[in-house]
Amino acid sequence: MALSISASRRWKTKNWTIPYMAELSDMLAKEKSIRVVLVGSGEDSHEADQVMKRSGAKPINAVGKTSISQLIGLIGRCNALVTGDSSPMHVAASVGTPFVALFGPTDPRKHISPARDYRVLYKEMACSPCYRPVCLKSRRCISSITPKEVYGAVMEVIR
Repeated sequence: MALSISASRRWKTKNWTIPYMAELSDMLAKEKSIRVVLVGSGEDSHEADQVMKRSGAKPINAVGKTSISQLIGLIGRCNALVTGDSSPMHVAASVGTPFVALFGPTDPRKHISPARDYRVLYKEMACSPCYRPVCLKSRRCISSITPKEVYGAVMEVIR
């Protein structure tokens, strides 16, 4: 299973938290013996290193190590992808890989890729969707999505 580290470098509000990524990786390894592959651009290396340090499951770190065509191939071989509102989400939809999309500051009804097997996790808040790259409210919309919820959604899409 692949986990996209960053939905956007410019829109930090779209990015799920590092501790939650590590916790999800550990849950998948412990409960289902699923090994996570971290994907992202070279600019995401610091965040990937932080996930690696926090995770006892030690995901495979492919961040910054693939070309676009290699990333497409990698996502195509995975049983699922967890991602924010990002290019990897659209790649998964195009190659038929089930995905779980985490939405915070953007509206999934406007940005979700048409696909067969996917789940959207979105906590509608009074301030969302805000379409702001910087949050004035501690990124509650994206950080309120828990690893347990994402784990459940992953289990639904890979069945």
